[in-house]
Amino acid sequence: TVNIGVTSTGTNITHEITALVVDNASKVTVNASTAGVDIKAGFSALALVLFDASASAKTVKVAFNDAYTATAGVAIKGGAGADTFDFTGATTGAAVGTDLDFVITGGGGADTIKLAAMASGKDVIVYTAQSDSTNTKYDSITNFDATPASYQDYIDLKAFGFTGDRKGVKDIAGSANVTVGADGTVNVATAAQTNFFVDAGVARGVVTWDGGADTYVFVDVDQNGNYSADADMVIKLVGVADSSNITAADIIFS
Repeated sequence: TVNIGVTSTGTNITHEITALVVDNASKVTVNASTAGVDIKAGFSALALVLFDASASAKTVKVAFNDAYTATAGVAIKGGAGADTFDFTGATTGAAVGTDLDFVITGGGGADTIKLAAMASGKDVIVYTAQSDSTNTKYDSITNFDATPASYQDYIDLKAFGFTGDRKGVKDIAGSANVTVGADGTVNVATAAQTNFFVDAGVARGVVTWDGGADTYVFVDVDQNGNYSADADMVIKLVGVADSSNITAADIIFS
């Protein structure tokens, strides 16, 4: 295990690590408590199975670009800050497309997650609390693959306990009831918030909407069928232009 502590007596400080070679370490922990950290492409940890920054209050940026040897997936855990995890060029020991590549739990803050455009297995992005991704501080996920025939990726919502019909997706592609403000805030028109998650009389757990080149995923965390910015989640899938491509097959409900 390699432990990295990041501190500063200043404000808005980010430390850069340009080279970190720990190829025999299976676990790397980062505690960016009073300063952020940016671990550049010189980060090499071939045996990695867990990168844990969940104790971090400040921003953690990491370039994961190795051919990791793990055959059962590499777990990545972010903290409370607006973290950036870039998996461009990264692979694991996954043998087939249904094997795990990376299991990413971003934690709080508006995280930026760039998945590998072509990986050896499936990536899973895990959410455990409404505060993980809100309408003002939402995660942006690039290269999310919703194609079962290739290396399909998944959004894991098991923590919210959806059952029955709520383990389903309602698509509202192109609806004028959803807008994205100049500051990036995702808004649902007041008149559309009631029964926002209800599809032909059936309450669903997820709504998808495409705004231009991207898809936004809404999660009914409080499971009341209505949308509330204070209670429900919003996730952005960058580059997924057709929201109807995101179905229940892309969501792990249980």
